Amino acid sequence: MPYRFTDPAKYAYRPGSLFLGLDPATNRETGIQTEIHAITIGGAGAGKGSSLLIPNARRWLQSLVCIDPKGENAVESWQAREALGQTVGVLDPFHEIPAGKIPDRLRVSVNLLADIDPESPRARAALSAIGNGLVVNHNKDHMEWTEGARALLAGLAAFVCTMPPESRTFGTLRTLLMLPNTRPSDDERSPLEELVADMLAADHANLGALIREAGDTIATALNASDPKSMERQFLGGAKRATRWLDDASISAALVHSDFKMSALKTGKASLFLVLPADYLADYSGFLRLFVKGALNAMGQPGNGGRCLFLLDEFYSLGKLDELTEAAGRMRSYGVQLWPFMQGISQLFDLYGKDAAQTFLTNAAARIFLGNDKDTVTLDYISYAAGKLEPTDIRSAPPTATALTPKSAASIGSAPTAFNPATGRFEVSADAARAFDTQQRAAADARMVEHENERTAAMKADADARADYDHDMKRVGQPRLTPDELAALIGKDEQAGEKVARSMIVFASAGDVLKLTPAPYFQPARPLIQHKPQATKTDYSTPTAAYRRFDSYQRKAFVLLGVTLGFWPGWVPLAMWGFDRPADIAMWGYPDLCLGLACMVAGGWIGWTLPKLIERNA
Repeated sequence: MPYRFTDPAKYAYRPGSLFLGLDPATNRETGIQTEIHAITIGGAGAGKGSSLLIPNARRWLQSLVCIDPKGENAVESWQAREALGQTVGVLDPFHEIPAGKIPDRLRVSVNLLADIDPESPRARAALSAIGNGLVVNHNKDHMEWTEGARALLAGLAAFVCTMPPESRTFGTLRTLLMLPNTRPSDDERSPLEELVADMLAADHANLGALIREAGDTIATALNASDPKSMERQFLGGAKRATRWLDDASISAALVHSDFKMSALKTGKASLFLVLPADYLADYSGFLRLFVKGALNAMGQPGNGGRCLFLLDEFYSLGKLDELTEAAGRMRSYGVQLWPFMQGISQLFDLYGKDAAQTFLTNAAARIFLGNDKDTVTLDYISYAAGKLEPTDIRSAPPTATALTPKSAASIGSAPTAFNPATGRFEVSADAARAFDTQQRAAADARMVEHENERTAAMKADADARADYDHDMKRVGQPRLTPDELAALIGKDEQAGEKVARSMIVFASAGDVLKLTPAPYFQPARPLIQHKPQATKTDYSTPTAAYRRFDSYQRKAFVLLGVTLGFWPGWVPLAMWGFDRPADIAMWGYPDLCLGLACMVAGGWIGWTLPKLIERNA
């Protein structure tokens, strides 16, 4: 039984919506209007970027943060972003985007430390976000080691923020973290011990406690005799997590700020984070740092602008707490997350079964495409589509056929003859015997016919019941099997398919859509017009287009009616009046009145005729 997908017409794309794809029946654009998160699971090369990331980067009306491993999103979207009145920045430390593909004015550097005011009451939150962003963790277990390293880095970053402005860089933070613990002499402290002493003596009114806590952690690590002590693990983890800061290209991109993260809160800024795909494993902290920085900026007081986070290669960011926070809180910040992953197992690995399932269930849209080789994801989609219910297969079990008893067929009466002895018409003995024989034969025939009908009805009932029982065995089976799904949303490169042939979208209220991907590089498909069945309900609340058509139609009928009314009224006047002027007094005024009356009548008919036609349609 073919799966009955939801009609995409109820999800027509409108500006400000998340663009999804095309209605396969009409080629009309489909989208979803929401303020909460969405998620896309798509195999490699399925068209996530060309069909979803780039089209939405071009269309989204407010602020945007986009992870862009190849730089393609920035190249294909920056002009559209600027046309929307956006300030565009491209943070591309390794110049993955070749020169000339984007204007040099779009290339920016961002120093999150320089943007922090140490006296601000929100400075601690910003520094905590930086510490969190610097340490990537893909293991949901033993988070205490990760949190310890993050707290240490947040305190060290706070110490850097109290230094002169020219020293407030991530390069300084990395240099301090890697100071040697070798004493020049027995009576001198090592460079790292000097740092610890300065941190423990920090008396900054706003950040002092945060700095001293980190200094105490480092001091404990230096004095610990056990190399596996927690503090040593925290220090070692912080050093390992920030190795990518040693890269000269990264350091150069983080020295000063051409792009203010606070601009995201205005709803008029767009930031593309570009990192080569083969750097994702070692430099994922770079992406996580700026995603956390952007999320922190959106949490600041502002004018209520919104920001869409298009998070490609989401798994590389490690676990983001914001993903599992209450949707209402994210919405109040103006944050809308849209992670993109290659398999459902990545989400479960990062967040565990319960948290991942909650995120998926609460998503405004769960989008799947190109998963034909991912059996785990196919199993999940099949599970999400649900299992067959009895009403999906049959409306009701079959009922037994009711047989109507046949009435006795009339064969007339026995023939009679006149009996002279009695003077009456009577039935002879032979005729009576023959008549009885005919009656018995007719009764036997009726019994045979009735038995045949009963046998046929019983067989039909048995067959119907067998069919029903066979169909009912499908109850509990998947509405969409993994094999069916693979055929629907797969991609056949040998057949020349550039993106997945379809995508399946789980929307709100149990709606499941099958859409056609619309990659940005393909020309727009022509709309397929389907003539609708007009109903009185349709016309009782007409669309603006229909109201315009209705107005034009009625005006045309009025003009036609007035024109037709002209002829019987005015033509005789013209013929008689101009040929015999003497007759004008006799015929002119009546003809004038007749002409006006005919034109008014024609106009009235033209005005009412469309409604009469509609009413009787």
